[in-house]
Formats: sequence, C-alpha cells, structure tokens
Amino acid sequence: MSHTNMANRRKIADRSFANHTKRAQTKAMLLPMNVVMARQVSLENHLSLETLRSGVAGEHQFNGICQAYCIARFLHEAGYGGSRDNLFEEAERVLLHCRATADKTGDWWFDDEACRILAEIVTLHDAQCAVAPVHALICANERLKTR
Repeated sequence: MSHTNMANRRKIADRSFANHTKRAQTKAMLLPMNVVMARQVSLENHLSLETLRSGVAGEHQFNGICQAYCIARFLHEAGYGGSRDNLFEEAERVLLHCRATADKTGDWWFDDEACRILAEIVTLHDAQCAVAPVHALICANERLKTR
C-alpha cells in the first residue's frame, strides 16, 4: 500500500472518529448533567447555605450561593424551572445586604429571612440541574463569567 493511500485511510478514520466524538458530545450536551455531579453541586450549595445560617461561613460560601443564584436566574430566564413572583429580586436584596454587612463587620451570615429565600433559590437550582441540558448550564456559566 502506498504512503498516499495509508494517509488517506488515516484521514478517513480520523474524520470518522471526530464525527463520532462530535455526535457523542452533541448528545451529551442535550441531556441534563449526570446525577452524581448534580448531587455534588446540590450538596455544596446546601452546605454553604447552612454554614452561612450558622454564622461560621466565609466569603467562599457566600460566593457559592451567589453563583447558584446567578445560574438559577439565568436558567429560569432560559425557561428552566418556575419560581414565585419576586423570588429573584428578594434573593438579590438579601445577598446585597449580607455583602454590605460583611464588608462592615467581616461576618458572613444569613438571617432567617435570607435563609428562607435562598433555600428557595438553591432548591430551584437543584430542580434545574435535574432537567436543564448541559448546554444550557454551560451557557449560564459563560454568562456568569462575563458579568
């Protein structure tokens, strides 16, 4: 077999593999995230919320809740997950209040009202992770990075 024929066969095989990989990636992008990853995200968010409720949290846990809030809002705007009226506005208000308090005192914590509101956000985010396709989650994360 000539060198040219071998090179052509390799190109065809490479294209075939690339097409198969692209189809697999496309299919995976249309499905929700895998259950193990969704549970890990959920656990991190709920633990951050509880840590902030107890008053022993730091900025890292606060930022995790802010990220969950943003992703949940972006996914909601994209049509994934319903919420009651004004939930996102209330959540933004309590997040800004917590941030302002922490800037003054150095203490990161949520009062009962904030915990109730943000528990709704985290629970909504859990439900969204179970149904939103991976491509929607990636778009929401990319949108978060540009803000």
